[in-house]
Amino acid sequence: MIRRLKKAVKRKSQEEKLGRPGQTVKKRKFREIKGFEVFLIRELCRMLKIEVPIEYEESRNRYVSGTDLFDSLENKEEALSKIVFIEERDEEKYKASRKSAKKFKRLYYESTIIEHSDTDLLKMFVQWHYVFAPLGFSTDNYFDYRLNEKSIKEAQTFVDKKFERTRLVPASISEGGIIYTKDKSLFNKTFPNYVQRDYIDMTNATFEEFKEFIDKNPKFFAKPLAASLGMRTRIVLVDEFDGDDQELFNYCKEGRMIIEELIDQHPALSSLNPESVNSMRINALYHITEEVTIVSAILRIGRSGSIIDNITTGGIAAIIDLKTGKISVPAIDKYDKEYIVHPDSGVEVVGFSIPHWGKVVNAIKESAAMMPKMRHIGWDVTVTEAGDVELIEGNSRANFRMMHRIDQIGKKPFYEKFVEEIEDYKRKHPGAIKEFRPKRKDKLMPQWR
Repeated sequence: MIRRLKKAVKRKSQEEKLGRPGQTVKKRKFREIKGFEVFLIRELCRMLKIEVPIEYEESRNRYVSGTDLFDSLENKEEALSKIVFIEERDEEKYKASRKSAKKFKRLYYESTIIEHSDTDLLKMFVQWHYVFAPLGFSTDNYFDYRLNEKSIKEAQTFVDKKFERTRLVPASISEGGIIYTKDKSLFNKTFPNYVQRDYIDMTNATFEEFKEFIDKNPKFFAKPLAASLGMRTRIVLVDEFDGDDQELFNYCKEGRMIIEELIDQHPALSSLNPESVNSMRINALYHITEEVTIVSAILRIGRSGSIIDNITTGGIAAIIDLKTGKISVPAIDKYDKEYIVHPDSGVEVVGFSIPHWGKVVNAIKESAAMMPKMRHIGWDVTVTEAGDVELIEGNSRANFRMMHRIDQIGKKPFYEKFVEEIEDYKRKHPGAIKEFRPKRKDKLMPQWR
């Protein structure tokens, strides 16, 4: 009843505007460019939750494509030629754009390398929505890759979200492969040559096994079997539990932990920050030709007071030169602040050499060749005090954003070549590689499906 009354009031209002009862305002047609709706200025501002900037007040009811916001777009002419008219708004796409606008605004104000203003926010969102989103770049990609400073040609050398999810993941993961990176205990068992530390999978450990472990390791590292980004990881001191070994056993078992002997890292790595194991994230591809390509390597360094080296939890990260094993550009933190020296230890980051780099490279190539069902892995690895290579874990979805973000050099050509080889092999040998079917599908923008 209420809905009918609202419709009647709306219809009456339309009739009054025309001054002729029985006649209503012509129904609005919607516009799209490559699946992305062309909004009015006021609609864009409402999505971004900002007031219409004063310089666009007179254009508030105009489509963005007919304003100077479009004039600065590199693909303006092509975009205008791709405008299509549709009778009904695609609600799924509309909701995706609104959700993206909310996240875009948050990322915009988190960025420390941009002078913030509502006008600038509006201009950058228009650029993302009509230039880079149709190419498959997410809001995260836009800020991580600094796409506001790049041409379309430059941007296309970076790994975009659409390519990653729709082509790279299906090409790199086969049925039965994902478990090796999800189950940290299985990962450790698979690479005995490069996992020398003692460990126990608490999901199936007995109290006796646990007691034997803590007697040898009164201080140990604990993390959930399926954790990522360093979440819920901690160093456990047995003495903290006042001799109640059963309580500690229950804590680790109920938390579905894997508990591990602490790694004594190489003195050079320890000098950067002795409180964290400072590891490398090395992204490697195992080609259908059985060749292994290392695409990128990042040194991650923790900060004082933290046992985690991950940049998302406050650490810093620097690109490693693949040929020399040296750091040649400044490290950055999650706010893109650059560091030539470590902010706490004072050790120089630029110029730092990874100890035993040749051994690290050989270990990664040897390990990658053992994983034909996981052809792309982000390997977390460090070097021990004795100079041995120690694998920490593998990651099925390596951090593409970070590998590009630090040095701002696109690495997509490596991945395109790899994906094309796999796709070509699948066409020629149907059924030879069993497809990986994830239990949970990625929530991609509907325009990318």
